[in-house]
Amino acid sequence: MAQEYQNDSIDILVGIPEEMPKPKYGWKEFNIWLDEESAKVANPDSVFGPVFIEILVDKEGNLTEIEAVKGLNAGLDSNAVEIVKRSPQWVPAFQRGTPVKHRLTFPVYFLDLSQQDEIEHVVFAMSSAPSPKEGYREFYSWIEAESAKVENHDSVYGRVFVQFFVNKKGYLKELKVVRGLNSELDSNAIAILGKSPPWLPGMQGENPVKVRMTIPVDFKDPRSESSEASRKSNRHGNKKSRN
Repeated sequence: MAQEYQNDSIDILVGIPEEMPKPKYGWKEFNIWLDEESAKVANPDSVFGPVFIEILVDKEGNLTEIEAVKGLNAGLDSNAVEIVKRSPQWVPAFQRGTPVKHRLTFPVYFLDLSQQDEIEHVVFAMSSAPSPKEGYREFYSWIEAESAKVENHDSVYGRVFVQFFVNKKGYLKELKVVRGLNSELDSNAIAILGKSPPWLPGMQGENPVKVRMTIPVDFKDPRSESSEASRKSNRHGNKKSRN
């Protein structure tokens, strides 16, 4: 059963509420609107895929604390946030007949229209979309830790998009690569997601349903990661010295 705790006298729901928050006109219309808005965004680098947005839906149905928890690049991440900020008011979550604040995460897709049939994204015609039990932020931290362990013999870096079903028990099934890098990294991406703990399944009312999803697995150049960490450390050191 979902639990509640007090934060500044406002109920925030932890877990799955009896009624999930949802767009006022339903997930299907909302996703059509997202696709229309994202198609208007200039994409000079031709980077395609999902930007995962986390939101807090308050008790009035307003979207707050909107942020990209897993993105593509700074420009598209920022555009995804701005698109979601323009969303009309939602229907809030309800627990025992009372509106409550609730967090959820969903993707905003930037699609290559010439390849639109290649990656099929979820149309949320359900009351609750599937999600990792610990949340997307922790899930992607785990993926990054796992992908960093992979031996990358050809020094190929980038994203592998993996499609799968979340079944009624929350297990990830029928994993396949829909856009990859090479056979070695594609296989490793599937192996990583194959080790995932069960998710919270998609729900239609009170009934769990099988849902297809597509998410990216990143294989990063450790040298660029080290350089970025060094730059951040130097900036932090310079600030301290000025103070």
